[in-house]
Amino acid sequence: MEQVNPVACELLREAPEYLIGRRFLSSRWNMIDSCGNPFVTDQMLFSSLSVSRKTIKDLEVGIAFEEGVRWLSIHVAPLFSETEEYQGALASIFDITDKKTIEKKLRQREQRLLSITDSQTHYTIRTDLEGRFIYVNNAVLNHFGYEEDEMLYHSLDLITDR
Repeated sequence: MEQVNPVACELLREAPEYLIGRRFLSSRWNMIDSCGNPFVTDQMLFSSLSVSRKTIKDLEVGIAFEEGVRWLSIHVAPLFSETEEYQGALASIFDITDKKTIEKKLRQREQRLLSITDSQTHYTIRTDLEGRFIYVNNAVLNHFGYEEDEMLYHSLDLITDR
């Protein structure tokens, strides 16, 4: 890193003098991927920018701290001189911790609701606007003798034409 702003220092919990001259993607940060696995630091990630000339967008990385994970969305764009010589990269880092926390809570709520509807003896069916199944509970599957993947995204005709 050649330059850092106060927000980067806050996100990474380090003083500017510590960050300047250091690699952003390093094992020092205890990074994890979106599945919670150790983030494999691809040293070629930034260096390949000079060849690919492509911007990296929405690279989600977590940094594990003692009190929890801070989630970041990283965008990296290659920088070239007027003579097309690769000069480095500009990285923007966004704190998406709140977003990830809300997504996790929504998934947990959805799982609780699904477990309730799956245990019902009454049919629970959800369709999209075209009338294709996007959810069927176990009562429907057991009655009609289908597996879930056999019913999903099929129309109501599947059970009404029997």
